[in-house]
Amino acid sequence: KEGNKTDLHRFKEVEQSISWTFEMPDGILAEGNTSYETGMNFIDAKTEKGSFELKPAFSYNNLQGKSTLGALNFKSTNQQALQMDDFALCVKQNEPTRVPGEMGKRDIKLLLSIYEAAKTAKRIVLKA
Repeated sequence: KEGNKTDLHRFKEVEQSISWTFEMPDGILAEGNTSYETGMNFIDAKTEKGSFELKPAFSYNNLQGKSTLGALNFKSTNQQALQMDDFALCVKQNEPTRVPGEMGKRDIKLLLSIYEAAKTAKRIVLKA
């Protein structure tokens, strides 16, 4: 569902914010929200057996988190450099990468389904 627009000039051709719910085949729900206007640099996950959060979750470094088991500590890394190094090593060694194009294709399919559901106000069922 597309959120309300508070700046019609800036968001004339694009949504200001959007929210969605993914329902997995086993009934698990994942709710998502994103916005060009409001900072949403976090993940908050809750399950029957516990929870975890990352705040910030999408920054290039200094990721911080906690779970019902305690603090989550992450080594500060340059994610893009690691990915480029992985690609180069895979080419050099003729091996598949851990992040193939199919992953990006899958992500785009999910994004397009969010936009389709927002546009049509209908539930979109994806095939595996």
